[in-house]
Amino acid sequence: MSSDAHIGGTTEQHPLDNVPTEQYDVFQHPRRVRLLAALEDLSKPSLAEITSAVFEAEAEDTAMPETELRREIRTTLVHNHIPRLVDHDIVEWDRTEGVVELHEPSMIQSAALTTLLEETDDEQEVLERVVDPLRLRLVDELADSNQPLSLEQLASTLAASDDAPGPDRTKVGLHHSHLPVLEETGVVEYDREGGLATLAEDVPELLQ
Repeated sequence: MSSDAHIGGTTEQHPLDNVPTEQYDVFQHPRRVRLLAALEDLSKPSLAEITSAVFEAEAEDTAMPETELRREIRTTLVHNHIPRLVDHDIVEWDRTEGVVELHEPSMIQSAALTTLLEETDDEQEVLERVVDPLRLRLVDELADSNQPLSLEQLASTLAASDDAPGPDRTKVGLHHSHLPVLEETGVVEYDREGGLATLAEDVPELLQ
């Protein structure tokens, strides 16, 4: 369980409350997510090791020659993705030692996000749809429940967040936007007539 504010709970604090809003954009790029997944798995990896890990994840889905792809990955890591993660205090990059490591474990599990990319042709769109403060909370609630949750239950819990609208507006947003979008991405199953939602089969927990 990753939240203190689940269905039936008494507190309103959620771990995502401590995630700066601007960090969500960081997790909306497929290559950056794969980079972070590599850092979750490896201990102080070198740039070459990170490049190889990202290459292994991307090689099957491109016709680009291996040498060219490796060079392109390394270039974007050095000049884009790693510096941006450093700017957000998510990773530390020791240029002298040539190693990169997570500053601290993130609430959002990049390795889990990469599994959502395996069955889609539009990786960017999937991440943009899923990596959203309210939608991640929604998925977290469903992941922690062993039975379908009603629209009313979800709206009541999600509306408890400080920056959320009231239960009625949250319910409307869930029904017309958030749940349908997550259903389209294969993350949740939503019974519109019954007003019940469940986490789709084999979807991993996205939050720690």
